[in-house]
Amino acid sequence: MHLRAMTHVDEALGQDGRITLLVIGRPGCEDCTKWHRDLEQWEEVPLLDIVTLNIRSELGSEFKEANTWAAHIDMVPFNVLYVNGEACAHWNGGQHAALTEHLSQAGVLPSS
Repeated sequence: MHLRAMTHVDEALGQDGRITLLVIGRPGCEDCTKWHRDLEQWEEVPLLDIVTLNIRSELGSEFKEANTWAAHIDMVPFNVLYVNGEACAHWNGGQHAALTEHLSQAGVLPSS
């Protein structure tokens, strides 16, 4: 699966029948790097787009201003799942089990 960096603060996420996983991290975060590597090898959901955001970048600061809930993120990686343009789940850490569970709850994957 291909990861791409967020390009602007008002980017549409989870639109046009696709699902977006926004992975918020910071430079030097070993857990973030590992989660990115794991996600690049994950092929479970063909309609899943994975977008990364460096919370310490200028764009990260703009994102926190536009999304007040993001100002409280203290543990990374922090994941936000967008379906139909709405954030429907969020969680800390980089575990496939959590991602699969949230995708199931959103109706993207069959429940196990």
